[in-house]
Amino acid sequence: MNIRQKYELKMLSEDGNMDMEKIAELFSIHLRTVRYDIQILNEYLQQKTGKACIEVTNKVASMPIGENQIPTADLNIRDFYTDRISAEERMLLMLFDLCWQEGYNTIQELADKYCVSRATVNKDIVAIKEYCEKNDISFAGDRGKGLCIKADEAERRSSLAKIIRDLNQIKHGNEYQATDVYRQWFMEEDLEEIRQIVAEAEEEFSTYLADVAYEALVLHIALSIERFRSGGCYEERFEKFGADMESIQYRMAWRIIGRLNQNFKIELPDTEVHYVALHIGAKSSAAIKERSSGDISLEYYCIRMISLVGRRIGCDFSEDEKLYESLLQHLNVCIYRKNPVCFWKIH
Repeated sequence: MNIRQKYELKMLSEDGNMDMEKIAELFSIHLRTVRYDIQILNEYLQQKTGKACIEVTNKVASMPIGENQIPTADLNIRDFYTDRISAEERMLLMLFDLCWQEGYNTIQELADKYCVSRATVNKDIVAIKEYCEKNDISFAGDRGKGLCIKADEAERRSSLAKIIRDLNQIKHGNEYQATDVYRQWFMEEDLEEIRQIVAEAEEEFSTYLADVAYEALVLHIALSIERFRSGGCYEERFEKFGADMESIQYRMAWRIIGRLNQNFKIELPDTEVHYVALHIGAKSSAAIKERSSGDISLEYYCIRMISLVGRRIGCDFSEDEKLYESLLQHLNVCIYRKNPVCFWKIH
């Protein structure tokens, strides 16, 4: 079944009937296409339940409610017809689909999923291209295949996390309220389990993340687990840069990944340790202090920047240690995002 047919099956299972002409208008398709969908759904029901019971009378399809035990997974789709979203949110959700899937998506598949016309999808593609160009995401379109994102696993993960953050910004404008956005892709119990594992590791190693950085790490790990479950592949690309495996961020990362593998009954690749360690190393004060003798020039520029801003606005920030550490952490993150090799050379 395609997404449109799943939507039709969900409507029939919940309401018991479906106006075929309205469905044709909703999806911008011919009535005969809806009749074909009914045929496909009856074949599916025959296979799953032993009975094809969708009947059509006067262009209305009907099915007795509760008579068929339809697998929940086949009805687990978001209803974008009744749950209307903004054009910007829809664009980001479409791009998320493209980043998640390593193959191609067609315009019709996107139109069916988001209950919009092909013309609307074409408009959204213009916005997707602009977003991709702004955020260094490699968007590609093939007339014979569809749309896709050309990227390795690390790039996909980075793009997916960015899209989720931007979606949250649209809905709330506050990263502390990201939980309901996460629920679109992750189970709440999984998120709570991840939060507990990270919090216990913080206590064990006396290394604490700020609230926003903590939630970002939870999001990162949730993406790791879901990408692993869906068959995402990682390259062993960081070990050659001379990472200090005995540093506090690596010891903490090994503990977190070990607990995740144990609790979720999975086997995340060792490369995942590098991702988590980089996140901890860039955003925790303990790890920054441990390597404070790293790049003297970077520390100098932090102090100079704070001094110049303070002079400009007439405030003395020279004794604000938290401001200094936060700025140093932020610059470390920026350096890694721009050039991971440079990050390892510095530290």
